[in-house]
Amino acid sequence: MAYTRNVIEQIKSQPMSLGIRLGRWAIFLDIPVAKIALATGATRQSVYNWFKGGEVARAYRPAVELTIACMQGAKTGEEAWEAIRQQFGLQV
Repeated sequence: MAYTRNVIEQIKSQPMSLGIRLGRWAIFLDIPVAKIALATGATRQSVYNWFKGGEVARAYRPAVELTIACMQGAKTGEEAWEAIRQQFGLQV
């Protein structure tokens, strides 16, 4: 499990927002914060802040929404990461 119980509980306790949606999908598919940060162009700390209910800055919203869409269409974390990698042209 990539996420601590504390992070999971914080995400579950917050009202739904773009960052919370991203966090819930990341936990569900077990996609690490570092990969989400890479895809969105944000720092890991920014991603954690989004997961805790912080506002996603306007500049990052399209990337976050696209990342969520890739996750929603996947059955596994590996499938989601492959979709994200292809969508953003990541070579990692």
